[in-house]
Amino acid sequence: MITSADMLAYVNKKMSERSAGKYDMPVYQIILYEHSVNADSYWGYDYGCDDSPGYFHDLTDAINAMNCNLGDMHETIYNAGYIICHFQGLYCWTRPEARMYFEWDEERQGFFQKEEPES
Repeated sequence: MITSADMLAYVNKKMSERSAGKYDMPVYQIILYEHSVNADSYWGYDYGCDDSPGYFHDLTDAINAMNCNLGDMHETIYNAGYIICHFQGLYCWTRPEARMYFEWDEERQGFFQKEEPES
C-alpha cells in the first residue's frame, strides 16, 4: 500500500527533476467511482458513475477531505476512489507510487485508505 510518505517522496523526486517554475507544483486530485458486481453487465462487474469533485495542493488536505467525506462526496453511490498526484499537463500518466486507493467505510462515514485491488 502506498503511504503518504511514499507519495511525498515521489513528488520530491519529480520536483527535483523539473525546473521549479510556478506551474510545477503537484496537484492531488480526488477521483471517485462506483464499483459494484453486476451479473447483467458483459464483464460481470460495473464501474458505473465516476466523478472528480476537486483537487488540493497539499496531500494532507486531500486525505482529510476523503476521511471526513468533505462536501458529501459519497452521495450514497461512490464507494471507492483515488487521490492521484500529477503535475500540469494533458493526459498525465500516473505511476503506481503516485496514487492512493480509498474505500467508503459506512461505520466511520468516510473514505479510508486500503490496498488497491488487482485490476
